[in-house]
Amino acid sequence: MNRRSATVTKAVLAGLGWGALSFAVSVPVRAGLYDEQMFSGGNLGTFAVVTTAATAATWFGINRRNTRTTG
Repeated sequence: MNRRSATVTKAVLAGLGWGALSFAVSVPVRAGLYDEQMFSGGNLGTFAVVTTAATAATWFGINRRNTRTTG
């Protein structure tokens, strides 16, 4: 596995992990506050937004660390 695909894999897995965590927290909170179903648009939207943001942030962090020069 080359360096770029390893970075992509790490970023995607981190994004999915944070998305799953946000979904797990979002479901009971939204159910309690808004009486929403488990797979409501709000919960799925939370998962989608957090997964995308976490993937991008992880990618940025790994890429920045790998391209930093020492001097």
